[in-house]
Amino acid sequence: MANPSATLRWIVSPVETAMSCDVYMDRVDTRLFEELSVIAKEIEETAKAYHPWSNVTGAAEAGLNCHAERSGTGVKVILAHGVDYGIWLEVKFGGKWGVIEPAMTLSYPDIMAAMMRALEG
Repeated sequence: MANPSATLRWIVSPVETAMSCDVYMDRVDTRLFEELSVIAKEIEETAKAYHPWSNVTGAAEAGLNCHAERSGTGVKVILAHGVDYGIWLEVKFGGKWGVIEPAMTLSYPDIMAAMMRALEG
């Protein structure tokens, strides 16, 4: 049975706390998007510079693109080919000519550091 003489006194009201959380999360989301946008351009540059195939027309390299995108309640980084045969570079011969997985894997530490900086607010 609850103690009838106990009272609960808010130092900061629940409404004020919720509003502070909303402001913080908006700030985190904005900072994360900004940081990941910079990292996305670095990923694109790395993928274009170090792809494992030899250029024939240059179209596959020119078509590589990476960007940060707001997605529902978060931010995602998308690295993609801009040519219709890009999928075959990624999967044919067991991924021998793939660039997406290695470029993204190489960037994971930078992405994690950006997430930590964003959470520091």
